[in-house]
Amino acid sequence: MKQTLAQTMFDAGVRVEKMFWIGGVCAEPPHEFEEFVEDDLADCSEIMSQFPWLKAAMEFSSSAEDILPEFAIREIDGFFVQLATPTPHDFFENGYSASWGSYRLKWFFCSTLEEIADRATTWQKEVVERARAKAAA
Repeated sequence: MKQTLAQTMFDAGVRVEKMFWIGGVCAEPPHEFEEFVEDDLADCSEIMSQFPWLKAAMEFSSSAEDILPEFAIREIDGFFVQLATPTPHDFFENGYSASWGSYRLKWFFCSTLEEIADRATTWQKEVVERARAKAAA
């Protein structure tokens, strides 16, 4: 039986902190999306590398109202999603401890909900491996 996207996210220990669908924020960007564009987007190296034109556009203006038409012109649809996963610690033979009292955040751009789940799973494994390596050092 195929696993649901919700089950995939649950099993990975990843939650969605914030999510903006480009098609849903184009008409009138909500304040939260404006804050994301103005305060966080330029620092999201992975997103910026996905869209090389975005860096130049943001040098001209970091306003959500100016950036969104650039996505429409290029016919790009999808989701800006901020994922969260607990910070692993206390590693042992078959696992580790983790708590939502301490967690990592990262922004992604994904075209589909399935891609969000895939990226969440991959990213969570990377977080665990980096923490495991740091603990072993």
